Parts: sequence; C-alpha cells; structure tokens
Amino acid sequence: MKKYIRHVIKYILVDILFDILCTIFAAYIPVMQKELFDSLAENMLSRIPAIIAVFILLQGLSCVCVYICMICTWKTAITFEKTLKTDFIRALLKQ
Repeated sequence: MKKYIRHVIKYILVDILFDILCTIFAAYIPVMQKELFDSLAENMLSRIPAIIAVFILLQGLSCVCVYICMICTWKTAITFEKTLKTDFIRALLKQ
C-alpha cells in the first residue's frame, strides 16, 4: 500500500494545506459580517468599503482554495486508481 501512497502523497499534502487555508478564510467571513453590522450600528460609514473589500477577498480566496482542493482530490483518485490498475494488469499478464 505504501507504494501507491507514495504516488499521491504530494496531492494529499497540497489538499490538506489548502483545506486548512479554506477553513481559516471561511472562519473569518462571519467576523467580517459582524464588523460590517457593528460599523453600521455605530455610524462609522468610512470603514464600510474596506470591510466589504476584505469580505469579498475572503470569499474569493475561499473559493480558490476549494477549487484547488477539488482538483487535488480528483488527481489523487485518478493517480491512485491508475497505479493500482497498472499493477493489476501487469500481475495478470505475468500469469
């Protein structure tokens, strides 16, 4: 099994890294919503454009991280399956 994991370990590590980043970005989205409503309640209208910009940036970064995680998951599955099938076919042909 280690042989097959070695082929996909880079995809797994990248997936874990971007999952962590996605979680961090997604965790700050409610914080920015709270800041937006607090700014509206305190009539601090000068902060609103900056808060909205950060909110949009966090949403975009979260979407990019999810997309990269999805690609890594697909690559992991395809590479793992391809390696496994190749070894299976070779074993059959040796018989």
